[in-house]
Amino acid sequence: MISNILKSLINRVRGNQDARTLIENFASLSILKALGLVLPLVTLPYLSRVIGVARFGDIAFASSITVYFMTITDYGFNYTATRDLSKNRGNMQYVRELFWNVLYTKLFLFVISTIIFAILVETIPLLREHRLLLWFTYLSVPCYMLFPEWFFQGIEKMKYITIVNIISKLLFTVLIFFVIKKEADYILHPVLSAFGLLVAGVISQVIIIHKYKVFPTSISWKSIISTLKSGWNIFFSLIVPNLYTNMSTTYLKMFSGSVGAGLFTSGRTFIDLSDQVTTVFSRVFFPFLSRRPEKHSFFSRILLVVSLGMGLALFVGADLLVSLFYSEAFRDSATVIKIMAICPLFLYLMNAFGTNYLVVIGKDKEYRQIVMWCSFLGLFVAYFSIKQFGYIGAAYTYVIIWGVRGLATWLLARKYKRQLVQ
Repeated sequence: MISNILKSLINRVRGNQDARTLIENFASLSILKALGLVLPLVTLPYLSRVIGVARFGDIAFASSITVYFMTITDYGFNYTATRDLSKNRGNMQYVRELFWNVLYTKLFLFVISTIIFAILVETIPLLREHRLLLWFTYLSVPCYMLFPEWFFQGIEKMKYITIVNIISKLLFTVLIFFVIKKEADYILHPVLSAFGLLVAGVISQVIIIHKYKVFPTSISWKSIISTLKSGWNIFFSLIVPNLYTNMSTTYLKMFSGSVGAGLFTSGRTFIDLSDQVTTVFSRVFFPFLSRRPEKHSFFSRILLVVSLGMGLALFVGADLLVSLFYSEAFRDSATVIKIMAICPLFLYLMNAFGTNYLVVIGKDKEYRQIVMWCSFLGLFVAYFSIKQFGYIGAAYTYVIIWGVRGLATWLLARKYKRQLVQ
Protein backbone atom coordinates (compact mmCIF):
# COMPACT_ATOMS: atom_id res chain seq x y z
CA MET A 1 0.00 0.00 0.00
CA ILE A 2 2.71 2.48 1.04
CA SER A 3 4.88 1.52 -1.93
CA ASN A 4 1.97 2.22 -4.30
CA ILE A 5 1.45 5.65 -2.74
CA LEU A 6 5.16 6.45 -3.08
CA LYS A 7 5.18 5.32 -6.71
CA SER A 8 2.14 7.47 -7.39
CA LEU A 9 3.81 10.53 -5.83
CA ILE A 10 7.03 9.93 -7.77
CA ASN A 11 5.10 9.64 -11.05
CA ARG A 12 3.21 12.83 -10.31
CA VAL A 13 6.46 14.68 -9.63
CA ARG A 14 8.03 13.34 -12.82
CA GLY A 15 5.07 14.57 -14.82
CA ASN A 16 5.02 18.02 -13.24
CA GLN A 17 7.71 20.45 -14.41
CA ASP A 18 7.07 22.90 -11.55
CA ALA A 19 7.43 20.15 -8.95
CA ARG A 20 10.66 18.88 -10.51
CA THR A 21 12.09 22.39 -10.59
CA LEU A 22 11.15 23.06 -6.97
CA ILE A 23 12.69 19.80 -5.80
CA GLU A 24 15.88 20.37 -7.78
CA ASN A 25 16.24 23.93 -6.49
CA PHE A 26 15.41 22.90 -2.94
CA ALA A 27 18.04 20.16 -3.04
CA SER A 28 20.64 22.56 -4.45
CA LEU A 29 20.04 25.28 -1.90
CA SER A 30 19.74 22.75 0.94
CA ILE A 31 23.23 21.50 0.16
CA LEU A 32 24.49 25.07 0.02
CA LYS A 33 22.83 26.12 3.27
CA ALA A 34 23.94 22.94 5.03
CA LEU A 35 27.48 23.84 4.07
CA GLY A 36 26.81 27.43 5.08
CA LEU A 37 25.74 26.18 8.50
CA VAL A 38 28.62 23.74 8.97
CA LEU A 39 31.61 25.77 7.75
CA PRO A 40 31.12 28.74 10.13
CA LEU A 41 30.77 26.25 12.97
CA VAL A 42 34.10 24.74 11.91
CA THR A 43 35.92 28.08 12.15
CA LEU A 44 34.11 29.53 15.20
CA PRO A 45 35.98 27.52 17.88
CA TYR A 46 39.31 28.35 16.24
CA LEU A 47 38.58 32.07 15.78
CA SER A 48 37.13 32.46 19.28
CA ARG A 49 40.42 31.22 20.76
CA VAL A 50 42.76 33.05 18.37
CA ILE A 51 41.21 36.53 18.06
CA GLY A 52 38.93 36.67 21.13
CA VAL A 53 35.59 38.30 21.86
CA ALA A 54 36.77 41.94 21.45
CA ARG A 55 38.10 41.37 17.91
CA PHE A 56 34.83 39.56 17.09
CA GLY A 57 33.14 42.81 18.06
CA ASP A 58 35.46 44.89 15.86
CA ILE A 59 34.77 42.68 12.83
CA ALA A 60 31.02 42.90 13.50
CA PHE A 61 31.25 46.69 13.82
CA ALA A 62 33.02 47.03 10.45
CA SER A 63 30.51 44.67 8.83
CA SER A 64 27.58 46.65 10.25
CA ILE A 65 28.87 49.77 8.48
CA THR A 66 29.75 48.07 5.20
CA VAL A 67 26.44 46.23 4.86
CA TYR A 68 24.68 49.55 4.23
CA PHE A 69 26.72 50.00 1.07
CA MET A 70 26.33 46.38 0.05
CA THR A 71 22.56 46.82 0.31
CA ILE A 72 22.71 50.03 -1.74
CA THR A 73 24.72 48.36 -4.49
CA ASP A 74 22.49 45.28 -4.54
CA TYR A 75 19.37 47.51 -4.64
CA GLY A 76 16.98 44.61 -4.01
CA PHE A 77 17.69 42.96 -7.38
CA ASN A 78 17.51 39.53 -5.72
CA TYR A 79 13.76 40.23 -5.61
CA THR A 80 12.87 42.66 -8.39
CA ALA A 81 15.19 41.28 -11.08
CA THR A 82 14.41 37.71 -10.03
CA ARG A 83 10.69 38.40 -10.33
CA ASP A 84 11.03 40.06 -13.74
CA LEU A 85 13.35 37.37 -15.09
CA SER A 86 11.16 34.50 -13.89
CA LYS A 87 8.23 35.92 -15.88
CA ASN A 88 10.24 36.57 -19.10
CA ARG A 89 12.98 33.96 -19.11
CA GLY A 90 11.90 32.60 -22.47
CA ASN A 91 12.72 35.92 -24.17
CA MET A 92 16.53 35.87 -24.54
CA GLN A 93 16.72 39.44 -25.81
CA TYR A 94 14.92 40.59 -22.66
CA VAL A 95 17.15 38.38 -20.50
CA ARG A 96 20.30 39.84 -22.04
CA GLU A 97 19.16 43.43 -21.62
CA LEU A 98 17.97 42.83 -18.08
CA PHE A 99 21.23 41.19 -17.01
CA TRP A 100 23.51 43.95 -18.25
CA ASN A 101 21.18 46.72 -17.17
CA VAL A 102 21.25 45.33 -13.63
CA LEU A 103 25.05 45.04 -13.71
CA TYR A 104 25.50 48.59 -15.07
CA THR A 105 23.09 49.93 -12.43
CA LYS A 106 25.05 48.13 -9.71
CA LEU A 107 28.28 49.62 -11.02
CA PHE A 108 26.78 53.12 -10.93
CA LEU A 109 25.56 52.58 -7.35
CA PHE A 110 28.96 51.20 -6.35
CA VAL A 111 30.74 54.36 -7.52
CA ILE A 112 28.33 56.55 -5.55
CA SER A 113 28.66 54.28 -2.49
CA THR A 114 32.45 54.37 -2.57
CA ILE A 115 32.52 58.17 -2.61
CA ILE A 116 30.13 58.36 0.36
CA PHE A 117 32.02 55.63 2.24
CA ALA A 118 35.35 57.43 1.80
CA ILE A 119 33.92 60.71 3.08
CA LEU A 120 32.39 59.05 6.16
CA VAL A 121 35.53 57.08 7.04
CA GLU A 122 37.74 60.15 6.81
CA THR A 123 35.46 62.58 8.67
CA ILE A 124 33.90 60.55 11.54
CA PRO A 125 36.40 59.88 14.37
CA LEU A 126 34.95 56.49 15.36
CA LEU A 127 35.24 55.27 11.78
CA ARG A 128 38.63 56.83 11.16
CA GLU A 129 39.94 54.93 14.18
CA HIS A 130 39.17 51.67 12.33
CA ARG A 131 40.01 52.96 8.84
CA LEU A 132 42.05 49.96 7.63
CA LEU A 133 39.58 47.36 8.91
CA LEU A 134 36.69 49.25 7.32
CA TRP A 135 38.37 49.48 3.91
CA PHE A 136 39.29 45.79 4.01
CA THR A 137 35.68 44.95 4.87
CA TYR A 138 34.43 47.23 2.09
CA LEU A 139 36.23 45.03 -0.46
CA SER A 140 33.26 42.66 -0.18
CA VAL A 141 30.99 45.23 -1.85
CA PRO A 142 32.50 45.14 -5.38
CA CYS A 143 33.18 41.40 -5.08
CA TYR A 144 29.57 40.63 -4.17
CA MET A 145 28.41 42.94 -6.96
CA LEU A 146 29.92 40.52 -9.50
CA PHE A 147 27.93 37.57 -8.18
CA PRO A 148 24.57 37.61 -10.05
CA GLU A 149 22.68 35.39 -7.65
CA TRP A 150 19.39 36.87 -8.86
CA PHE A 151 20.00 35.56 -12.39
CA PHE A 152 20.29 31.90 -11.37
CA GLN A 153 17.34 32.30 -9.04
CA GLY A 154 15.22 33.87 -11.79
CA ILE A 155 15.88 31.10 -14.31
CA GLU A 156 15.40 28.60 -11.45
CA LYS A 157 18.82 26.99 -11.94
CA MET A 158 20.01 27.28 -8.37
CA LYS A 159 22.50 24.48 -8.73
CA TYR A 160 24.90 27.10 -10.09
CA ILE A 161 24.46 29.19 -6.95
CA THR A 162 25.33 26.08 -4.96
CA ILE A 163 28.42 25.22 -7.00
CA VAL A 164 30.04 28.65 -6.93
CA ASN A 165 29.15 29.25 -3.29
CA ILE A 166 30.62 25.93 -2.22
CA ILE A 167 33.88 26.84 -3.95
CA SER A 168 33.84 30.29 -2.34
CA LYS A 169 33.00 29.12 1.18
CA LEU A 170 35.46 26.23 1.17
CA LEU A 171 38.22 28.53 -0.01
CA PHE A 172 37.41 31.08 2.70
CA THR A 173 37.29 28.41 5.42
CA VAL A 174 40.60 26.83 4.47
CA LEU A 175 42.34 30.21 4.26
CA ILE A 176 41.13 31.11 7.78
CA PHE A 177 43.32 28.35 9.28
CA PHE A 178 46.33 29.20 7.11
CA VAL A 179 46.26 33.00 7.38
CA ILE A 180 44.84 33.89 10.81
CA LYS A 181 47.42 32.73 13.36
CA LYS A 182 47.29 35.44 16.06
CA GLU A 183 44.93 38.11 17.38
CA ALA A 184 46.39 40.85 15.16
CA ASP A 185 45.48 38.81 12.07
CA TYR A 186 41.78 39.48 12.67
CA ILE A 187 42.09 42.40 10.26
CA LEU A 188 42.65 39.91 7.41
CA HIS A 189 39.32 38.13 8.06
CA PRO A 190 37.29 40.48 5.81
CA VAL A 191 39.95 40.25 3.08
CA LEU A 192 39.57 36.48 2.97
CA SER A 193 35.79 36.85 2.85
CA ALA A 194 36.03 39.29 -0.06
CA PHE A 195 38.39 36.99 -1.93
CA GLY A 196 35.91 34.12 -1.65
CA LEU A 197 33.16 36.36 -3.05
CA LEU A 198 35.44 37.47 -5.89
CA VAL A 199 36.06 33.87 -6.95
CA ALA A 200 32.30 33.16 -6.88
CA GLY A 201 31.60 36.29 -8.93
CA VAL A 202 34.15 35.56 -11.65
CA ILE A 203 33.00 31.94 -12.04
CA SER A 204 29.36 33.07 -12.26
CA GLN A 205 30.08 35.65 -14.94
CA VAL A 206 31.88 33.02 -17.04
CA ILE A 207 28.96 30.58 -16.71
CA ILE A 208 26.36 33.19 -17.70
CA ILE A 209 28.25 34.57 -20.68
CA HIS A 210 29.33 31.25 -22.15
CA LYS A 211 26.41 28.95 -21.27
CA TYR A 212 23.53 31.39 -21.67
CA LYS A 213 25.16 33.63 -24.31
CA VAL A 214 24.33 36.77 -22.35
CA PHE A 215 26.87 38.92 -24.14
CA PRO A 216 27.45 42.57 -23.15
CA THR A 217 25.15 45.34 -24.37
CA SER A 218 25.69 49.09 -24.41
CA ILE A 219 25.00 51.27 -21.37
CA SER A 220 21.69 53.12 -21.38
CA TRP A 221 21.33 55.85 -18.76
CA LYS A 222 17.62 55.93 -19.44
CA SER A 223 17.36 52.23 -18.55
CA ILE A 224 19.46 52.70 -15.41
CA ILE A 225 17.22 55.53 -14.19
CA SER A 226 14.12 53.47 -15.01
CA THR A 227 15.56 50.51 -13.08
CA LEU A 228 16.28 52.67 -10.05
CA LYS A 229 12.73 54.05 -10.05
CA SER A 230 11.02 50.68 -10.48
CA GLY A 231 13.05 49.01 -7.73
CA TRP A 232 12.78 51.81 -5.19
CA ASN A 233 10.08 50.25 -3.00
CA ILE A 234 11.92 46.96 -2.58
CA PHE A 235 15.26 48.70 -2.04
CA PHE A 236 13.74 50.96 0.60
CA SER A 237 12.26 47.92 2.34
CA LEU A 238 15.72 46.35 2.50
CA ILE A 239 17.85 49.38 3.41
CA VAL A 240 15.66 50.90 6.13
CA PRO A 241 15.84 47.92 8.56
CA ASN A 242 19.59 48.55 8.72
CA LEU A 243 18.73 51.65 10.73
CA TYR A 244 18.34 49.47 13.80
CA THR A 245 19.85 46.08 12.90
CA ASN A 246 23.30 47.37 12.06
CA MET A 247 23.10 50.48 14.22
CA SER A 248 22.64 48.11 17.17
CA THR A 249 26.23 46.95 16.68
CA THR A 250 27.40 50.56 16.38
CA TYR A 251 25.55 51.51 19.59
CA LEU A 252 27.13 48.54 21.35
CA LYS A 253 30.56 49.67 20.17
CA MET A 254 29.82 53.14 21.56
CA PHE A 255 28.26 52.16 24.91
CA SER A 256 29.70 48.71 25.70
CA GLY A 257 32.92 48.59 23.69
CA SER A 258 34.12 45.75 21.49
CA VAL A 259 33.31 43.07 24.10
CA GLY A 260 29.60 43.95 24.20
CA ALA A 261 29.43 43.95 20.40
CA GLY A 262 31.26 40.61 20.33
CA LEU A 263 28.91 38.91 22.81
CA PHE A 264 25.82 40.05 20.95
CA THR A 265 27.22 39.13 17.53
CA SER A 266 28.37 35.69 18.64
CA GLY A 267 24.90 34.93 20.01
CA ARG A 268 23.10 36.39 17.01
CA THR A 269 25.25 34.22 14.72
CA PHE A 270 23.07 31.20 15.52
CA ILE A 271 19.89 33.20 14.87
CA ASP A 272 21.34 34.20 11.50
CA LEU A 273 22.23 30.59 10.75
CA SER A 274 18.66 29.51 11.50
CA ASP A 275 17.44 32.28 9.20
CA GLN A 276 19.51 30.75 6.40
CA VAL A 277 17.40 27.61 6.67
CA THR A 278 14.14 29.53 6.11
CA THR A 279 15.88 31.46 3.34
CA VAL A 280 16.24 28.19 1.41
CA PHE A 281 12.47 27.79 1.28
CA SER A 282 11.89 31.49 0.65
CA ARG A 283 14.29 31.70 -2.30
CA VAL A 284 13.24 28.40 -3.85
CA PHE A 285 9.56 29.35 -3.81
CA PHE A 286 9.89 33.06 -4.69
CA PRO A 287 10.22 32.68 -8.49
CA PHE A 288 7.62 29.88 -8.42
CA LEU A 289 5.16 32.01 -6.42
CA SER A 290 5.79 34.91 -8.81
CA ARG A 291 4.18 32.68 -11.45
CA ARG A 292 1.77 30.76 -9.17
CA PRO A 293 0.71 33.03 -6.25
CA GLU A 294 -2.27 30.77 -5.55
CA LYS A 295 0.18 28.22 -4.07
CA HIS A 296 1.14 30.55 -1.23
CA SER A 297 -0.81 28.72 1.50
CA PHE A 298 1.08 25.50 0.79
CA PHE A 299 4.40 27.33 1.06
CA SER A 300 3.50 29.19 4.27
CA ARG A 301 2.50 25.98 6.09
CA ILE A 302 5.84 24.35 5.29
CA LEU A 303 7.80 27.39 6.44
CA LEU A 304 5.82 27.67 9.68
CA VAL A 305 6.70 24.13 10.77
CA VAL A 306 10.38 24.65 9.96
CA SER A 307 10.53 27.98 11.82
CA LEU A 308 8.85 26.67 14.98
CA GLY A 309 11.24 23.72 15.06
CA MET A 310 14.29 25.94 14.78
CA GLY A 311 13.10 28.34 17.47
CA LEU A 312 12.55 25.50 19.94
CA ALA A 313 15.95 23.98 19.14
CA LEU A 314 17.72 27.31 19.72
CA PHE A 315 16.08 27.91 23.08
CA VAL A 316 16.72 24.43 24.41
CA GLY A 317 20.25 24.12 23.02
CA ALA A 318 21.61 27.64 23.65
CA ASP A 319 24.07 26.72 26.42
CA LEU A 320 25.26 23.64 24.58
CA LEU A 321 25.86 25.58 21.37
CA VAL A 322 27.99 28.20 23.11
CA SER A 323 30.02 25.61 25.03
CA LEU A 324 30.67 23.64 21.83
CA PHE A 325 31.65 26.47 19.50
CA TYR A 326 33.06 29.26 21.66
CA SER A 327 35.60 29.73 24.39
CA GLU A 328 34.62 30.46 28.02
CA ALA A 329 34.82 34.22 27.35
CA PHE A 330 31.69 33.92 25.15
CA ARG A 331 29.54 32.16 27.78
CA ASP A 332 27.10 35.07 28.24
CA SER A 333 26.16 34.97 24.55
CA ALA A 334 23.89 32.00 25.40
CA THR A 335 21.48 34.50 26.96
CA VAL A 336 21.29 36.32 23.63
CA ILE A 337 20.33 33.07 21.89
CA LYS A 338 17.60 32.27 24.43
CA ILE A 339 16.06 35.74 24.19
CA MET A 340 16.12 35.70 20.37
CA ALA A 341 14.91 32.09 20.01
CA ILE A 342 11.42 33.36 19.15
CA CYS A 343 12.83 35.33 16.20
CA PRO A 344 12.50 32.47 13.65
CA LEU A 345 8.72 32.72 14.12
CA PHE A 346 8.77 36.46 13.38
CA LEU A 347 11.13 35.93 10.43
CA TYR A 348 8.61 33.39 9.13
CA LEU A 349 5.88 36.04 9.18
CA MET A 350 8.12 38.55 7.38
CA ASN A 351 9.36 36.10 4.75
CA ALA A 352 6.16 34.17 4.10
CA PHE A 353 3.78 37.13 4.00
CA GLY A 354 6.14 39.98 3.06
CA THR A 355 8.65 39.15 0.34
CA ASN A 356 6.86 35.97 -0.72
CA TYR A 357 3.34 37.36 -0.81
CA LEU A 358 2.99 41.15 -0.71
CA VAL A 359 5.94 41.62 -3.09
CA VAL A 360 4.71 38.81 -5.34
CA ILE A 361 1.24 40.37 -5.76
CA GLY A 362 2.74 43.80 -6.40
CA LYS A 363 2.06 45.42 -3.01
CA ASP A 364 5.65 46.64 -2.66
CA LYS A 365 4.63 50.13 -1.57
CA GLU A 366 2.33 48.93 1.21
CA TYR A 367 4.99 46.53 2.49
CA ARG A 368 7.52 49.36 2.41
CA GLN A 369 5.37 51.40 4.80
CA ILE A 370 5.43 48.63 7.41
CA VAL A 371 9.19 48.23 7.10
CA MET A 372 9.77 51.98 7.29
CA TRP A 373 7.77 52.66 10.45
CA CYS A 374 9.07 49.57 12.23
CA SER A 375 12.63 50.52 11.35
CA PHE A 376 12.29 54.06 12.67
CA LEU A 377 10.78 52.63 15.84
CA GLY A 378 13.68 50.18 16.07
CA LEU A 379 16.23 52.96 15.76
CA PHE A 380 14.94 54.65 18.92
CA VAL A 381 14.27 51.44 20.84
CA ALA A 382 17.80 50.22 20.07
CA TYR A 383 19.44 53.41 21.29
CA PHE A 384 17.74 53.50 24.70
CA SER A 385 17.69 49.75 25.35
CA ILE A 386 21.36 49.27 24.41
CA LYS A 387 22.47 52.33 26.37
CA GLN A 388 20.65 50.96 29.42
CA PHE A 389 21.10 47.18 29.10
CA GLY A 390 23.99 46.65 26.66
CA TYR A 391 23.99 43.49 24.55
CA ILE A 392 20.87 42.18 26.35
CA GLY A 393 19.04 45.32 25.26
CA ALA A 394 20.15 44.69 21.66
CA ALA A 395 18.63 41.20 21.78
CA TYR A 396 15.30 42.50 23.10
CA THR A 397 15.27 45.21 20.42
CA TYR A 398 15.34 42.57 17.70
CA VAL A 399 12.56 40.58 19.34
CA ILE A 400 10.30 43.60 19.78
CA ILE A 401 10.78 45.12 16.33
CA TRP A 402 10.73 41.83 14.40
CA GLY A 403 7.60 40.85 16.33
CA VAL A 404 5.79 44.09 15.48
CA ARG A 405 6.91 43.96 11.84
CA GLY A 406 6.02 40.29 11.44
CA LEU A 407 2.52 40.68 12.88
CA ALA A 408 1.83 43.83 10.84
CA THR A 409 2.97 42.07 7.65
CA TRP A 410 0.76 39.07 8.38
CA LEU A 411 -2.30 41.25 9.06
CA LEU A 412 -1.82 43.20 5.81
CA ALA A 413 -1.37 39.99 3.81
CA ARG A 414 -4.57 38.56 5.34
CA LYS A 415 -6.42 41.69 4.26
CA TYR A 416 -5.40 41.28 0.62
CA LYS A 417 -6.06 37.55 0.69
CA ARG A 418 -9.62 38.15 1.85
CA GLN A 419 -10.10 40.72 -0.91
CA LEU A 420 -8.92 38.24 -3.54
CA VAL A 421 -11.31 35.58 -2.23
CA GLN A 422 -14.24 38.01 -2.38
